[in-house]
Amino acid sequence: MKIEITHRFSGALLFSIETDSWRLAIEAAVNRGADLRGADLRGADLRSANLGGADLRGADLRGADLRSANLGGANLWGANLWGADLGGADLRGADLRGADLGGADLWGADLGGADLRSANLGGANLWGAHLGGADLGGAKALSACSIGYIDGWPVILWRTDQGYRVQAGCHTFTLAEGEAYWKGRENRQGLYYLCTEAWSVLARLQGWEPEPTL
Repeated sequence: MKIEITHRFSGALLFSIETDSWRLAIEAAVNRGADLRGADLRGADLRSANLGGADLRGADLRGADLRSANLGGANLWGANLWGADLGGADLRGADLRGADLGGADLWGADLGGADLRSANLGGANLWGAHLGGADLGGAKALSACSIGYIDGWPVILWRTDQGYRVQAGCHTFTLAEGEAYWKGRENRQGLYYLCTEAWSVLARLQGWEPEPTL
């Protein structure tokens, strides 16, 4: 069958090939050096695809099946991965700055050394994911606890080599920064309480030590 990969906004044709699956199509596009920035790959079945080092900046991968895919070192800056299935995927060293991973399934995925600055992980399933060395903006992630929504924002408590971080949406703060930022805001009291008291309860439930170190 003929598979055409188009740009998510302009609809321009980026790559076309006669092949049997989306996985083979995207692998061929990467191997032939096609420009896949902003590619429309919504809902594509890319299970076990070898996309290591691929440039997928700004691509639309909402709902895509990327289970066990190799995305090591891939550039996914600003990509939309909302609701994508990344279970068991290799994302080591991937550039995920500003990527939308809201609601994505990252069960068992390897995010070691990935750049997660300003990425949205609200509602993502991080159970069993390897996060060692993931970059949160200077601090290296050791593990994470997806809390759910607080004050309307999806929240994650990160344990890093430089202490704890609270991520609300795409914004990440140290506990002290979060306390100062949300103090006195009537519609952000839940986040303020998380930074001042609740974080320690959650950390204890996760079995994390008070001051994480490498």
